[in-house]
Amino acid sequence: MASMPATHATVTTLRRDLSKADEQAEAFRQMFERGFAQIPGFVSGLWTFDPEASESVIVHTFDALSSAEAFAAMARNNAERQAALGLELVSVRVNQVLGTA
Repeated sequence: MASMPATHATVTTLRRDLSKADEQAEAFRQMFERGFAQIPGFVSGLWTFDPEASESVIVHTFDALSSAEAFAAMARNNAERQAALGLELVSVRVNQVLGTA
């Protein structure tokens, strides 16, 4: 993890096709095993799931606007690969972090 405080965040919304829940769980497991050290400027992440809406909202925080923008672009470029796992990219936004607790 980066030692700098978070200045910006990506807020990603994915709609999940739960008929592919096993493949999604495996992809998430692999992602967490790899870790996040290779993502420039990464500070922290929060992954949420709303089962009623079948949507995940993911917040990644970064120590610089440029890192958040690069990550958002990568997420958009990976939409086709995610779709193969039953994850529809609804949106990716870059927001300024006002504070953490």
